[in-house]
Amino acid sequence: MPYRSKIFVSPSIFILSIFLSCFANSEQKHLVKEPADYRTNDYRSAVPLTVKGAKVIDSAQQLQSFLHKNEDSILLDTFPAPHRPNNFPTNDLWIEPERETLPGALWLANTGMGILPEELEVLLTTQLKQLTSNDKQRNVIIFCEPACWHSWNAAKRATSYGYSNIFWYRQGVTGWQQAGFPVTVQQPVRP
Repeated sequence: MPYRSKIFVSPSIFILSIFLSCFANSEQKHLVKEPADYRTNDYRSAVPLTVKGAKVIDSAQQLQSFLHKNEDSILLDTFPAPHRPNNFPTNDLWIEPERETLPGALWLANTGMGILPEELEVLLTTQLKQLTSNDKQRNVIIFCEPACWHSWNAAKRATSYGYSNIFWYRQGVTGWQQAGFPVTVQQPVRP
């Protein structure tokens, strides 16, 4: 009879190894590589930890502290919103959507799309110039919701315009509200 060795693994080591492998796998799922270009689909999915050329604000508390020290910072919410369809009857009432957002923020809906229509790019560039008084050193904080590529795209786009103090607040309005901070109701700024 051939010799067969028996390997004994204690139950606690076995359970620990399963836990660690599951933890490692879940962490890998959340690590999203920063793409070279804008995200054009699956906007509500895991996002990278960084935006090249921008700084990242990871928590509502960090943002609150930053705003306390930098009161003249610009806040831009890029959450998407439906717009009045071109074929919508002119006699019918169109009610603009409303959104709870951070106090002092401007809601530039849909300006975080991966492929930005010209009228939305003009809106974004015009608002950035006006709000910053064309000072590309001003602090601009761009946000949306957690796991939303709209704010990531908009932050990347703002850095491509030459703005050097772009901050991406990853947790968005949901993170702000969960931390117990107040919100205000806004309607989107349209082109």
